[in-house]
Amino acid sequence: FSPEWKIIFVNGAFCRYFQVAESDVDFDEIISRLNSGDREAIRNLLMNLTPGHPAGIAENRIVHPDGTLRWQEWTFTAFFSETGEVTEFQAVGRDITEKRRMENTIAENLNYVRALMDSIPAPVFYRDTEGVYQDCNQAFETLVGLKKSEIVGMTIHDFFPVDLADHYRHMDDLIIESPYVQQYEYIITNTRGEQFDVLFSKTGLQAADGTVKGIVGVIFDISERKKFEHIVFESEEKYRTLAEYTHDWEAWLSPEGKYLYVSPSCERIKGYTAEEFLADPTLVVRITHPDDLETIQEHYEQMPADTSGVYHLDYRIITREGEERWIS
Repeated sequence: FSPEWKIIFVNGAFCRYFQVAESDVDFDEIISRLNSGDREAIRNLLMNLTPGHPAGIAENRIVHPDGTLRWQEWTFTAFFSETGEVTEFQAVGRDITEKRRMENTIAENLNYVRALMDSIPAPVFYRDTEGVYQDCNQAFETLVGLKKSEIVGMTIHDFFPVDLADHYRHMDDLIIESPYVQQYEYIITNTRGEQFDVLFSKTGLQAADGTVKGIVGVIFDISERKKFEHIVFESEEKYRTLAEYTHDWEAWLSPEGKYLYVSPSCERIKGYTAEEFLADPTLVVRITHPDDLETIQEHYEQMPADTSGVYHLDYRIITREGEERWIS
């Protein structure tokens, strides 16, 4: 087409695309179908072509003859006279509607993933196979006290002491060598110098060919759980110490009838060790005096369903030495 936007030549593909015969091509009508902003962008592109830079690419929206909105990509080339004046333009185009649709879908998916990551209150990160951070969410920014733009490009060793960083790198290498979901607990320090217990949950991000491109991980704060576990452990230890030094025989049973704990005093009373009772939950029944066996069996069968509280029972046993004893 000429600098005055008059058609000089169109090929068959142009005519088929715009559903018009070559003799009936109305370039002004076609130009009017362009998005107004895109039309001006193309005019500016053409005006800025020079003998030194005679070509340029532009994308535009246009209303197709079938009424649908299409995206096109045009490569424009300007031809100049010996005096440097534009004599004509050549335009080679293609429909990129599907390409733009795919790009929009990808962009929407990326926005969804970004919104999802930032909505997760736990820190999330992505490192490549060299240990360089490539992405993270807002919770991770808060954890390390830096913006994502500062974090990307940094390595594990920029955030953690050498011993910790080396350990994290070693754990990453295990995933890279053989991808799996890896979880382990550790203690880290935040930007305020506070130490807290965390659970790392990581796995490999795989490429289409199955190779690992990097490590995706989530850091869960388990400090409260650890505090609770410590309290429970201390309570159990105190009760266990009390039970092990008591003169009476103490035993804890699960709802399934399995021993959870047996105090050492059982050996003094029955002649059997705590380990023997733990290994064989039926031992207490088997050493019961034959005359009391039915009562004991009924008691142990009904015990899981009995929530009435304390149950008192007197019965006889036969110790390892064959002695008959009364147990309360």
